[in-house]
Amino acid sequence: MSELIFNYLREELNCYEEILSLSNRQKDAIVNVNEDILMEIIKEKDILIEEVKEIDKNLGNVINKKKGVFDNSADMLLKKIEASLNEINKIENECREIVANRMKDISHKMKELRTGKQIANIYLEKSIYTPKFINMKK
Repeated sequence: MSELIFNYLREELNCYEEILSLSNRQKDAIVNVNEDILMEIIKEKDILIEEVKEIDKNLGNVINKKKGVFDNSADMLLKKIEASLNEINKIENECREIVANRMKDISHKMKELRTGKQIANIYLEKSIYTPKFINMKK
């Protein structure tokens, strides 16, 4: 039974390592503003997350039957999984920060554009009042 736990943990670690790799690619896609690649990466990550959920469910069933007894190799895999999760979390937070900053920049640019359009409209419209007294001195 511990071999089964070990196999589930190894599968889970592989999924998290793939997610970590995809998260690094995701960060690059965000920085380089490549939406097509970003969407592909998100789809791939969603598939892997669903795999992890299934593995966790199966692992939970096995652990409940065995009452949570782990050997050293399983503990080592759990530590690697935890390290991968921490790294994924760090990259995801960086991605969120980059996107949030971009949103602020876009919002600021839109405000500037709106102001610029208003100023342009004022100057481009035909003036309602044209002073006539300037030419009257002649």
